[in-house]
Amino acid sequence: MSINIHFEVNTIEYTVLDERISYDYSYWKPLMSVFLSASDEIQIHCWSSDQDVLDELYTELSTELTFRAEHNMLIFSGKLTKQVKKYIITDYLTPSKRLKWFSVFLSKHGHSTFNAEHYGTEFIGYKIDTSTLEEIKKILPKEISVNTWVSEDDQN
Repeated sequence: MSINIHFEVNTIEYTVLDERISYDYSYWKPLMSVFLSASDEIQIHCWSSDQDVLDELYTELSTELTFRAEHNMLIFSGKLTKQVKKYIITDYLTPSKRLKWFSVFLSKHGHSTFNAEHYGTEFIGYKIDTSTLEEIKKILPKEISVNTWVSEDDQN
């Protein structure tokens, strides 16, 4: 049986630019480690106005990921290499302690495995097993709301 999980941070702050952020991102590294190990591709979405983050992405990952502009966002995408994984779990906060990327999408063989959106305050994990669900629940702070549902293809 595969389980999907949706969770979001309930204790948030707003930046001067009215960006919704978590007051604590200590869960980021262990949570991402779980989902990065189950994925082989990544997409990182950033607002085109977030120049410092974009400059860093170009510098750190331009040889690893491709990028394209779409509306007011720049989207970096490609394979999850060791360098990309290391960057995602070790260098994820801005100097103001906000997650650097507006959204991070992970997939494996073209199927979604994980979404982190709204600067790491809302998440969806796809088709996880019960032991992974329990591992995730141990990682998450108590202030996070968790909802689960069985994958549709498992209900038939």
